[in-house]
Formats: sequence, C-alpha cells, structure tokens
Amino acid sequence: MGRLRIGKRTISTAALLLAVVMILSSVIGGFLVWSEVKTGGMQVKWTLNEPDVLGYHQNNYGIASVDPNGSLIATEYLDASNGHHAYFIDLSPDGKVMWRAGFNGFPWLPLKGADGGFYYVDFKNDTDFLNNSDWAYRNLTALNPDGQYKWSFQVDNGTIQIWATYPDGEVIANHYTDGQYNSTSGDYDNITNEIIALSSSGQVIWRSNLDNFNGSWGLYKTPSVSPNGTFVIYAETDNENQSNNFEFGYDRFNGNSYSTSVDWIPSTVSNGPNSLYYELRTDSGSNISTVYASYTNNNSYAWKTVIENPNNAINYSGGVYSGPCIADGKGTIYTTDFEGRNVFALSSDGRVLWERPTPGAIIAGYASGGILCRAGSSVIKVNSDGSIAWQYDFSITFSESGIISTALGPDGTVYFVQDHSLVALAHSDFSNNLIELSVLIVADIAIIVYYLVRRNWHKTQLKDV
Repeated sequence: MGRLRIGKRTISTAALLLAVVMILSSVIGGFLVWSEVKTGGMQVKWTLNEPDVLGYHQNNYGIASVDPNGSLIATEYLDASNGHHAYFIDLSPDGKVMWRAGFNGFPWLPLKGADGGFYYVDFKNDTDFLNNSDWAYRNLTALNPDGQYKWSFQVDNGTIQIWATYPDGEVIANHYTDGQYNSTSGDYDNITNEIIALSSSGQVIWRSNLDNFNGSWGLYKTPSVSPNGTFVIYAETDNENQSNNFEFGYDRFNGNSYSTSVDWIPSTVSNGPNSLYYELRTDSGSNISTVYASYTNNNSYAWKTVIENPNNAINYSGGVYSGPCIADGKGTIYTTDFEGRNVFALSSDGRVLWERPTPGAIIAGYASGGILCRAGSSVIKVNSDGSIAWQYDFSITFSESGIISTALGPDGTVYFVQDHSLVALAHSDFSNNLIELSVLIVADIAIIVYYLVRRNWHKTQLKDV
C-alpha cells in the first residue's frame, strides 16, 4: 500500500481506506438501527398483487374483515372498463387464496354475519355498472362461510343495503328510493324507505316503513342488534321543523317497533371484557362527550365518564359527533374527539388515564395492549401508556370509497393496501435490517482484522530487513 501526504502528516492509503469504510459503515449502520427502531421490526410478510384479465397488475384491493384464526376477507376490483367483475377473496394467514366469489360492478364491502356467512349488495345485471345514469344496488346476496352461493333477494327500484345480521342467518336490510320531485307541492312523491327482515333462506319475514325526515336521506346511524335481540337504529334530524334524535327498535320476529327521543348522538359500539360494551355519546344540546360502559345482559350502565366538556377548554376540541370506542386486550378503552385531534385512554373502571394528540384514526386494539392507528400513508402502533411503539410508512395509489384499507390480525399482523397490492406486515425477531446490520458488522470486523494483519506483516518485513 502507498502513502498519502495530508498537510504535514503522512498516512497510508490502507488507513485512509479503512477510515472511509468505517465512516460509511457507521452511517449505514445508524440508518439500519433507526429504521429498525422506527418500524418496530415490522417486515412485509407477504404481498398479493395478481394480474387482471388483460395481464396488468392494476387491480385495486380492499380489506373487509379478519377472522380470529387470522384468515382475511378482501375485495379484488379488476381495473377494466369492459364489463369484467370483481371478487371477494378468502386468504389464509400466510397469504394463500382459499376461495374467490365474483359479483357484479363495484359494491360495498361484504358483511360477515354472526353465522360465519357473508352478505353483500351489488347490481342486478353485470352490465348495470356501465350505465352511469342508474348506479343502483338492488341485489342482496348471501354466501356460505366457504364462499358458495346461498341465496339472493332483489328489489325492482331504488337501492338496498345491509344493516345487520343475526346468528341464525337472518338479515335486516334497508330499501329506499329518492322519489319523484313534485314542483307543485314542493315535496317528493312515491318515496320508499323501509326496513326488510329476511330469513336465513332469503324469504321476507316482515317489512316496516321508515320516516324519511323531510327527504333527508342518509341520516340513519349505527344500525345494530342489541344484546336482547332487538334491532336498533338511530335517526339524526336537524332542519327548520325538528331538531331531535330518535332511537327506533324493532322486534326481530314480527317487526313490532318503538321509538323514543334521545338527546345524544350515538357512536359505533365496541365490546370489551367483563361483559361490557362501550360507546361514546355526544349530547346534541350541550356538546358534552361521554363514554358509557353498559352491561350486555340488561343494557344498564356500569359507569360513564365525561371526556370533553365545552366549559373546559383544556379538554374540549369542539366536536359535536361521536367517534368509536375501542378496547384492547388488557381492558383499556380508547376513543378520539370528532376532529381526531386528541386520543383518550380510559381504564376498565372509567378513569381517564391520559389524553394526547392522536397520531391518526384508531383502527383496532391489540390483544397485548395498545392500539393500531392509521394516518395517511402510515400505520402506527401506540402503546397502552400513549407512547409510540413504531411507525411504518407506505405509498398510496388508490382508495376505493368505503373500503377499509387497514386491519389488524389476532397475532399482530397488520394488513393494508398500497401500489395495487394487498400487504401483510408482521413482526420478525430476525428482521432484514438486523440481518443486514449483522453482515455489516462482520464485514467491518473482517476489514479491521485484515488491516491489522497486513500492518503487522509490513512491520515484520521491515524488521527483517
């Protein structure tokens, strides 16, 4: 090896090369360690990116549900404009396609029923979605748990959507039409808005008309089946003549109903430990937001905790609608304000543990504690103490309306959609970054040993001379 003169000092080219290698190694190693810490060791487990009928990898995917055993139900929309269909896909935990079921057009995500079957709505004919003037979903279809066709129920006009299912396969659906505008009266004529109860074989059990609240569609919220089996739906009204919220309940067997005025806006209900379910209610008059914990057997309250109050500017964000409450496997309950600016964590007995700026929308709770959040092109795990465990960034190229593009598996696997692909992200004890870092360290040691041996050999040679 030669020697270089730097200023008044002389250094061997071998020593200079060693210094450069060590600096580069330190930079690369630091980046790998930073990346490992940031992602929490999360690595891509598998990716589904299959070609469409034309051979292009441009399909759009969506995530419907994840089973307790880790299997995943997804949608695969073929990116073609010549009448081709889309599919529901059942994937095993390792990404193997178990079955596909096709449907017409671009419907909403399938609903998994309490009986293990699947329900979805789509167009009556496979060419209907090409008619832009009549994008109406008029066909409700039931599938067995293995994806095999079970039955279909169709309406002649308007749109049908699924509101709830029962363990025996009974379905509650909503059928509505926009009606025809009457310029003389200023009202809409021939309006249909009804609840339909269908048996497990697709037969009508009962029908019941719904009020349309002055033609304002889409104001019915949080349809669900209560613990006692009653189907419950809420209606939010806000116009010149009425400003109240109502709860409607329907007997599952005969359609007998009740209605009662409520002064709060309901949220999505989440089940938790100790036979409790949780929901966030925002009072429509005072805008006070309260988390309620109720017993599933009789709907009585176990506790309620105010998390936002307009009289306390410190913890009030100004939201007037309610978000979801999600419990993790340790019994901690998480919820956010309407704007999603703050996340609140409550203990299983209703004590507020902490309030912090939220990193994103809450997706699900971990069995081991903490929550998974989604913010734009990132998924983030938040520990039960509010600290960030890790963050994984990905790219977004397409977002189908209504599609849940992020989900959490029972083993902690995170599923999301990117680049026309469905991706499974899992924790690895021997992640790629650690392997690369180990290789880098071994290479550095080898270079240092080589340099020392070479240097010692040169000294020996000089000494012999």
